[in-house]
Amino acid sequence: MIRRLVPGMILLVGVSLGWTEGLSQEIRKPKPRQQLLEQAQAEIQLLREKLEEAIQRIEKLERLRGMAHYRFPNELELLGVKLPLQRRDLWERMDREFLLLVNDVPQVLLWMKRANRYFPLIEERIRLRGLPEDLKYVAIVESSLRPEARSSAGAGGIWQFMPTTGGLYQLEITNWVDERQDPVRSTEAALSYLEYLYSKFGDWPLVLAAYNAGEDRVRREMLRQEVGSFFDLMLPPETERYVFRIASAKLILSDPKAYGFELDPEELYESFKLEVVELETGGDLDLAAVARACGITYRALRSINPHLRDSWLPKGNYRMYVPEGKGNQLKEFIRSKASSARPKPGLEATRTQPSKQSPPRETKVHKVQEKESLWEIARKYGVQVKSLREWNSLSEEDKIRPGQRLVIYR
Repeated sequence: MIRRLVPGMILLVGVSLGWTEGLSQEIRKPKPRQQLLEQAQAEIQLLREKLEEAIQRIEKLERLRGMAHYRFPNELELLGVKLPLQRRDLWERMDREFLLLVNDVPQVLLWMKRANRYFPLIEERIRLRGLPEDLKYVAIVESSLRPEARSSAGAGGIWQFMPTTGGLYQLEITNWVDERQDPVRSTEAALSYLEYLYSKFGDWPLVLAAYNAGEDRVRREMLRQEVGSFFDLMLPPETERYVFRIASAKLILSDPKAYGFELDPEELYESFKLEVVELETGGDLDLAAVARACGITYRALRSINPHLRDSWLPKGNYRMYVPEGKGNQLKEFIRSKASSARPKPGLEATRTQPSKQSPPRETKVHKVQEKESLWEIARKYGVQVKSLREWNSLSEEDKIRPGQRLVIYR
């Protein structure tokens, strides 16, 4: 029986072995769906590798682009003068000032915003005089275009005039008015001063140095050192940096986008549209009342008249700015005030003291004597030391000197 079964079993085993061999071959052969999946996975991996490579290239380009913001051209011109940057010592001085300024992002953005307000005014007056337009960048370095700017040395305004120099160029400086802070009047004075310096030196870098350090100091150093070029002179560190700071300001503001600065037009500060009114007051003039007469706030009036130092003006002649179209309103207000202050015919003998609602404001000017203190002056006139300081724009650190005149209200 076994013998009969063996051929059949052999046949069965043979058939089984053939089937399993075919089945194994079928399993080893990839199906179309699996093949697509494997192909997709391979392509995804390739894309990942390419994306990683692209990201690395972009990061490198960003680094290079960022570094471009910290480099300046090899050739620079300021006020028509080519800066000799091929000299390594001068290149290093320029490099220092440029890097410090271009990295001060908030300051540069404020320059751009304020320039939209003040540069048109300055440029117009530069053109009328036929001077180099680059002079407008002097105001950037001097004050960052802030009319209220004051230095510890006592310089004030956009162009940072000292009181003595301001007086020489007809800038009125009193307890009531400081025209160094008047953008229009101070610009006219600064350009006159720069013209004068150019007539003496005939070289713009030397003119800028003299504007910063003083004409006498620069001329004295030129004679002592026997050199005729700013770039060869040894001057105070602030003055040596001054010309390169102006050049850096010009470089950045001439093309802000090249150095990573960009603002939308609505982000710039609006230029003032103003009228100038020359007025004569017959008595004390309350600036809050002037603002109401012009239909603006007291704050708005003071912001467009930074040269006015107090909340009122005594009798005198003044220059005031008001919004365009408001000039006649101011003139009419002054006329009506003068008319109401004029005594009516036949009533002089019946005039009485003003009511307590509008007390008179008596003004006195005191000349400071040798070794006299604010406390002694305050006691003499029956006022507070604090009031004396406020009336005369004196800080706690300010010292009075013999011959100084102080205004006192009684």
